[in-house]
Amino acid sequence: MSFSGKVKEELAGNISPARHCRIAELAAFIGMCGTVAINSFDQYSIRIHTENLLVARKVFTLIQKPLI
Repeated sequence: MSFSGKVKEELAGNISPARHCRIAELAAFIGMCGTVAINSFDQYSIRIHTENLLVARKVFTLIQKPLI
């Protein structure tokens, strides 16, 4: 396994209990591999594209956890 693969695996396993850390991590994922769009009805959508299953699971988990 490559170094970057090991780092991604380690980061995917850690979910911070701090709200601000989860928001920052989700923002980083959106910034690095995501797009934000607004349609003609002023509805927002976020798309995240990744080929790494661990990253996809981490993003899904971060979205599921309450950010409030």
